[in-house]
Amino acid sequence: MIHQPKMLQHPISLPTAMLAIGLSTTAFSAPKELSAQRILPDTTIIFTSLNKPNDLIHFVEDSQLRRNADSAGLYGLLTGNKQYAQFLKSVKDGEELTGLEWRSTLETIAGGGVYLAYDHKTTGTAVLFKSGSAEKLAEAVKTLVDAARQDAEDKGKPDPLPSSSYREVETYKVAAGGFAVVDQWLVYVNRGPLGQSIIDKLLDGGGKDTLARNKNFKAARKGSGRNSLWSYTDLNAIREAGLAKELFTGKTENPGAEFLFGGIAEALKDTPYVTSTLNVAEDDKISFSLAIPHDGESVSESREFFFGPKGTGRAEQPLPAKGTLLSLTTYRSISGMWLAADELFNENQAAGLTKAESALGLFFNGKDFVTDVLAKLKPQIQFIAARQNYEASGRPIPAVKVPAGALVFHTLEPETMQRYLRVTFQTLIGFLNIQATQKGQPPFELNTSKHAGTTVMAAEYFVDEDQKKNQA
Repeated sequence: MIHQPKMLQHPISLPTAMLAIGLSTTAFSAPKELSAQRILPDTTIIFTSLNKPNDLIHFVEDSQLRRNADSAGLYGLLTGNKQYAQFLKSVKDGEELTGLEWRSTLETIAGGGVYLAYDHKTTGTAVLFKSGSAEKLAEAVKTLVDAARQDAEDKGKPDPLPSSSYREVETYKVAAGGFAVVDQWLVYVNRGPLGQSIIDKLLDGGGKDTLARNKNFKAARKGSGRNSLWSYTDLNAIREAGLAKELFTGKTENPGAEFLFGGIAEALKDTPYVTSTLNVAEDDKISFSLAIPHDGESVSESREFFFGPKGTGRAEQPLPAKGTLLSLTTYRSISGMWLAADELFNENQAAGLTKAESALGLFFNGKDFVTDVLAKLKPQIQFIAARQNYEASGRPIPAVKVPAGALVFHTLEPETMQRYLRVTFQTLIGFLNIQATQKGQPPFELNTSKHAGTTVMAAEYFVDEDQKKNQA
């Protein structure tokens, strides 16, 4: 339902301006079967489609993960800053000014999808909103435009949305670009030639020079399915234009970045494109994937730690854990990366790893840290984050309830490695306790237990009776 806008003494808000991007009540009959890729030029090198915006809105606002974050205090921690508070105030001001509730309005305007594109030829950016109903879109946009203009008039300011016409389509200018509505499509661009190209294709039913006919795009789109969010980047075009040269050197120069992204840096040197997907399932689970076409046979020897010999490395299926929030499995040979340090990193980084190798060997009874310890770990690694039940633990309940986390490794020589790992754990806790005592902090207390035939070694802060009374 559209309400009459109220007249408030607030400046027009950013969310209101962003929602008011159709700014035209003239109806034009664009073919409804046109997809975003059929109205964008073939020189588009970045394209992102949010196919199911309502699912994403539901996930952010209503999902169990959001409720868990609220109950754990994490959501407030992430959003409790001045910028976010100002954003919420702007949204509220916009709702009061227009009489429209932001969520229902966004669902009306973007129910058919949201699309972001960057065109290399015009150096222009486009944001396309597809509504499920041309009539509802026109009605919502008219309310937003009228409210913005009335607000400016009440304050004695000029029209914030000056209009002109292109092929009988009313277009509107704002500080960062221009807007128009054609049938179900709401179009924003920051370059006029790009906007004209999109309107032409909407009115003419597409054309030959569209993104849908781009060779790389067609290959990337093949078999992609319908995801909540899908993104495509044409790396060939970016390389040929001489842009972002640092991305294509194949170097990371940082052990942490190399461990996480070294294989991606290798592939980016010659891959034609990269795609990514994000899916939100009905059970409130979210998944993300990144795909880069790459020939495993061409992998350099120094990067076999990431891909495996001739690209045959595979992560294993994740272990199930009760209350799992996040599960990440990967293939990484840590010893392989360490041994290839001279080829992967600069002289200072490689020397730093050599120094760390000597120091870490002391915790493993003088064994060589790379060949005797890391080389005994299989390259399949898993990280798990799961809910913690603080109430059941009997420990003090923190204000921010962080999830429990675990790293899972497999060893090649389980019996031998277990003994060394137990000694290493005891040595590490002893070292930390010495430091804690020097700083006046509570020490760790070692505990050993059995669970399902497995020895579990743990350490927790030592809390004496007086401290327990103070906490109570």
